[in-house]
Amino acid sequence: MSLCGFYDKEELKMFELLTSISKIGPKVGLGILSFASPKQIGAYILSEDIAKLSKAPGVGKKTAERIVLELKDKIDKNNVEFEATLLANQPVAVSQDEAVDALVALGYSLQESKDAVQKCKKDKLNTEDIIKKSLSYLMSKSLR
Repeated sequence: MSLCGFYDKEELKMFELLTSISKIGPKVGLGILSFASPKQIGAYILSEDIAKLSKAPGVGKKTAERIVLELKDKIDKNNVEFEATLLANQPVAVSQDEAVDALVALGYSLQESKDAVQKCKKDKLNTEDIIKKSLSYLMSKSLR
């Protein structure tokens, strides 16, 4: 017997959806949730982004394909609590989250990273371009 705790109901709901898939147990379910937020996972599923899902711990290409196949309809039909359908229609939001994560990994503080990405928010850019613009903003800010 094991005990799992979740930050909120969204996380619990996503965990239940993930573990309802054959060959995905609690360990892999928790690994996926540690990799991305429930909203991001929902967006990956709805956009059928197998490459991103397969980066989660314990998830290979076949498992990612199975997740997309089995959960896409469940998320669409139920419009599950975490509003993944709205997020899927706004890929910029996922790109912004990824850009913030990348800037933090480069050593910038979370707040600095969020501020820099917000400056680029007006433009509809992919993750790579958001990171480039954010870095140039942060560099110009540090030169002042």
